Amino acid sequence: MPWPLIYWTWLPEETIYLIQLAVFAALAFVLQYKPLRFLLVPRSVMRQRAHRCAMQQFFAQNIYTTPGHTGVLLFVSVAERYAEIVTDAAIAAKVPATEWKDIIAKLTADIGGGNAAKGLVQAIRRVGEHMSAHFPAPANKPNALPNHLVMLQAE
Repeated sequence: MPWPLIYWTWLPEETIYLIQLAVFAALAFVLQYKPLRFLLVPRSVMRQRAHRCAMQQFFAQNIYTTPGHTGVLLFVSVAERYAEIVTDAAIAAKVPATEWKDIIAKLTADIGGGNAAKGLVQAIRRVGEHMSAHFPAPANKPNALPNHLVMLQAE
């Protein structure tokens, strides 16, 4: 953007360049502060990014490879303030999306109220109830995937 300054002011080009460099350095320094960066990102962009990350993890964790396509991912992104349940085809066909939205609404309300652990335990319990109602586990059959928590660090 130096051209308007060069054209409409009497400032020497070197001064305009130094001003531009100083503004760039100041903004680069200020935007290193992550909470400020998150305030500047539009909510829709944060949600799209978090949804994309949820879908990537659904595939990266091989949840889509379960026999009978019964994989479920409970995804929570603290930075984006976003939660989502991603289900495989067989689960999606049996359980309506409104059920998952209700679980997420309760989870996010608990997290917002400072009860993250309680909310996560209840969400996992409710997901398990849907799973056992529609796809009861056969006796003596191990889980197709390990039940574990995966924590990712923002870059």
